[in-house]
Amino acid sequence: MDTQHSPLEERLLRELWAGIDVFKKAKPKYSPTRFMEMLREYHAVNTAKRLLQDKKEPAEFTGLNKLWELENINKIPNALSCSLEAIIYNNKEYWSLFTEAEIDVCKERLEKLGYFEKHPY
Repeated sequence: MDTQHSPLEERLLRELWAGIDVFKKAKPKYSPTRFMEMLREYHAVNTAKRLLQDKKEPAEFTGLNKLWELENINKIPNALSCSLEAIIYNNKEYWSLFTEAEIDVCKERLEKLGYFEKHPY
């Protein structure tokens, strides 16, 4: 059964995959296997909603924590900007796909990782 997705949802999906492609080629290489599986199974918006419901701290999220490490330890510029949270939060057009509470979770996670200190938007 094919599910129809809006052009905006498709654009979000392409942007998430583009971020993944960057890190599959990075040194050190990072391949977020579970996240890729979720995107294939649930598509962009449902994957995001599932991940944003989780109440863990940012450091407990393997992928988000790995992007923080790539940016802050391995000095790969803008690594956190490729996170699901940053992609959603930094593009207000995507906000229409999510609840206010979900957008707040994106912001809170990014704040806890010091994202806005390096990336003032």
